[in-house]
Amino acid sequence: MERLDPVYLSDLVVKAQGGSSNACAELYGASVQQQYGYACRCLLDENAGKETTKDAAREALKEVYMQMIHNIRSLQSPALFTAWLSSLTFRACLEKMEDAAGEDTPVQAGGGTWTLRQILNLPLTESQVTLMRYYQKLKTQYIADLLNMSGSSVRRYLRSAQEHLKRLEF
Repeated sequence: MERLDPVYLSDLVVKAQGGSSNACAELYGASVQQQYGYACRCLLDENAGKETTKDAAREALKEVYMQMIHNIRSLQSPALFTAWLSSLTFRACLEKMEDAAGEDTPVQAGGGTWTLRQILNLPLTESQVTLMRYYQKLKTQYIADLLNMSGSSVRRYLRSAQEHLKRLEF
């Protein structure tokens, strides 16, 4: 996965926060391929065709970039742009997944069975890695590459999510 230049992106974010539509367009151009790939992976449905997944990813990204334009001023640290944009993409994809599957869809995770709704109530990164690992059946290192984090961080988030989910049993 290609990593984007954080200094370049931070400069563009500052310009976009100042009202530059050109900076917003450059942010889109610099990040759209990475976010599209991420959205396709999030929405991958082996029962649906590739075109269905691609269409759903494009629809999700329309919403993501509209949110980016409208909310860029709320981003307090320009250095966090990629993480912020990825969280917008993840949430947009989750909405699509919920619409397709329903919030009460069971997910086998960490030795238990939980609903999609319960997993979505976890902190963002925990829900993200849990769904990618157990709902989408992605390997830990692949998740780490997608989220630009180490494999040990992914495992730590998975353990924390399991602890949070097990507390729900009582």
